[in-house]
Amino acid sequence: WGDAEALRLRDYDMLKGAARFVQEYLFSDLEAYPEGWLLTGPSQSPENAYKLPIIGNGGSDTNHGSNESHAVFTHTGEGGGDELTIGICTSPLVDNEIIRELFHNTIMATKVLRRMKEDKALKAGHAKEGNRRLDEEEKEEEEEEK
Repeated sequence: WGDAEALRLRDYDMLKGAARFVQEYLFSDLEAYPEGWLLTGPSQSPENAYKLPIIGNGGSDTNHGSNESHAVFTHTGEGGGDELTIGICTSPLVDNEIIRELFHNTIMATKVLRRMKEDKALKAGHAKEGNRRLDEEEKEEEEEEK
């Protein structure tokens, strides 16, 4: 984890905030997935797209206005009519991989910080014990001098 102090001061809050955001973003669709899988969406899939024929425009209207999504574009299909290529879906692999890595990194950062806290407490405990011993030795020396 490299710089544990930067993790403590800056990075951990960002990781924890991102993980909390994702927890709120995830949803379940028990009708489609009765197992209770958590899903993302709508999302864009860079590895999966499908073609949807445009019906009812005569093949001449390819302008979908200024609100056109980057995930949807129009082109002429094999049969000469217009088609939409769409990459919008639910829970693409890329979302799952990013979320899995985020949760893993957040858990690992928590363990690192917990270990740092325990080490700090242990060192503080040793320091207190060491100081107590020094105080006792000083008292013994003073008594011996008397």
